[in-house]
Amino acid sequence: MPSRSASGGYGTIGPAAKTFLEEVQELAAGAGAVIAAGSCAFYGGVPEASPNPTGAVGVTSVISGTPVVNLPACPVNPVNFVGLILHYAMTGQLPELDSQLRPMFAFGNRIHDNCDRRAHWEPDAGAMPSCSPSWRPGIGCSCTPDSSSR
Repeated sequence: MPSRSASGGYGTIGPAAKTFLEEVQELAAGAGAVIAAGSCAFYGGVPEASPNPTGAVGVTSVISGTPVVNLPACPVNPVNFVGLILHYAMTGQLPELDSQLRPMFAFGNRIHDNCDRRAHWEPDAGAMPSCSPSWRPGIGCSCTPDSSSR
């Protein structure tokens, strides 16, 4: 995650103490795409939280003109990372991305979309499943394998 405070000195690399900001901008300028791997690279992570004395920001805040794919999580899911690399290597194109620049193959569905209890509740119908008194529409259920019989 690049830093914009203290001339970027909160994050340096190499014997010349090049800042993360300089390194990211230099590498991105010649890249076909940039993978912002991890929560820190995606949105600045914990260091970006207020009061943010380091000036930490996500990669998309400091580069322009180069496509960015965000892979949030800490640590990054290795299946998603390898899938992204292979997709680009095999097709020469980035996969379809959502509004947060995350690959749809990894972030296109909610866990609830594959829930075996989904038939008891459809988001558009607004019905609450009988197994979950704390149902939160749009988020999911708290059903456990044996709670539906209670």
